[in-house]
This record gives sequence, structure tokens and C-alpha cells, in this order.
Amino acid sequence: MRSAGIASPRKRRAPTHRQRRLARAREGEMLLLDASLHRWLEDRGPQLTLLGFLDDATRKVPVAEFFPTEDARGYFRLLRRLLRRCGAPLSFYGDRHGVFVRNDDHWSLEEQLVGRRQPTQFGRALDQLGVTYIAAQSPQAKGRIERLWGTFQDRLTSELRLAGASDIESANQVLRRFLPDYNRRFARRPRQTEKAWRPAPAELDRICCFHHQRSVSNDNVVQWEGRRFQIPPHSQRFSFAGAKVQLYESLEGKVAIYYGDNKLHHTEGGDIFIGPLG
Repeated sequence: MRSAGIASPRKRRAPTHRQRRLARAREGEMLLLDASLHRWLEDRGPQLTLLGFLDDATRKVPVAEFFPTEDARGYFRLLRRLLRRCGAPLSFYGDRHGVFVRNDDHWSLEEQLVGRRQPTQFGRALDQLGVTYIAAQSPQAKGRIERLWGTFQDRLTSELRLAGASDIESANQVLRRFLPDYNRRFARRPRQTEKAWRPAPAELDRICCFHHQRSVSNDNVVQWEGRRFQIPPHSQRFSFAGAKVQLYESLEGKVAIYYGDNKLHHTEGGDIFIGPLG
């Protein structure tokens, strides 16, 4: 093709100068988050996924836990634990997994009108906390947490083997003993001693959960995923027919319904009536 004067249709990108990213100066300024699917229990048990957060300034692992798979519920559990233990960081750095960012091209009519796409459930929680999410453009960009998984797949797998862990419960028990020792031995001193953690808000259960907006039917019933919730008369409003309410599903599977800041009493099933709030 070259001898015939036919050039390749693909354009060669000009070489770029790359350099190592300087770590953040303060603890809590940026946390890397990721998951590692691995045969952590080798042939003694099922394949597990380790979810964890890594502080960029100190290389500490403040929270980590084994889960059956990588999903929003697992990341919410870690986020809630982090907020209660340390506070809110300034930013998270991770990949473009569907838990963190929207990867589809669909825009609803409401999104087109406002010119902004609705975030994922985890992204919405970070917006409420005022935490910035930075999406890496390549696996190499988050190499620090990738190297952490390589270390854990060596050291932590050995600890699990020595402890005879064979299920997710025993694996998490070993992990809880492993993390403090790992942080003590391998943490680094940040460039600045001042910490960047911010106080966590009080109502974490309304942030670290799943939000769903629903319209109340004419018989004051809210329907969601095949379940029906009957709303009784309220002291400020006798009927909620046609109103838009917020349904909060906790990480434990409990459902709470709010109209604005008012929590509504309800009963599941839609056929049992509960008297008005006292």
C-alpha cells in the first residue's frame, strides 16, 4: 500500500511527555476508590470482590470490605463508614464504572430541559456531600490503588490462608485485623500536617441510600418495584393524591417516604389503613 502511495487511514498521535502525578498534600484531600475481583480464598471458598478507599496523601486504607460483587450498595456501605469514622473528603478519584458515572447516551425530557443529566445514586450522594468525583481516563491513571491490590493479593491472601478463612464473614474478620497493621507499617507522612477532612452531615441514612421519586395515586398509594405503600391522612394534608414524594431505600432494605422534609407514615400492602399522625 505504501509503494502504491496509499496511506493508512489511522492518524498517529504525536508522542506526549508524561510524568508522575504528585500526591495530594493533605490527608483527606483525595481518596482513590476501586474494587478487586480475585480468588482471595483460593480453593477454600467463593470468589470475592474487595472494595476499598486509599488516601492519596498518606497511602492509608481507611475502609475496605469484601463483598460478593462490585455494586452501589457496597460502595455506599464503605462511604457511610468513612463519613462516620473520618468525615467527608474533598474528592474521590476512580474509574468510569456505572456506579460512579452515567455511561449511557439517553437523555430524558427533564434532563434536556435543564441541560444536565441526573447523576447515579452514588454520584447524587457525593453531590449532597459536596465531594468532587474525578473520573480517570485510563487504568494507568489510578495506578496507586492498582498497585495496592497487587500488594493485597500477595500479603492479604496469605493472611487469609493462614487463618483458614473460607467464607465472606471470616474473610472480613481477617481484613479488620489486617488493615490497622498495614496502615501502621506502610503509611506515609503527608507534605502538610493539616487534614482536609470535613465534618459529615447528621442524617447520613438519607444520603447513603437509594432515592426514588414517585407520584402518589388517587387512593394515596405509592407503588415501587411491585410493592405498594398506603399513606394515611396527615395532620397538615388530608390527601396526597397526585403529590410527588421521595422514597428512600436504606442499605438494610427499609423504606421511608418523605414529602419535602416531612416523613410520612405508611404501611406496606396498600390495603391496611393507619390513623392520622398524632
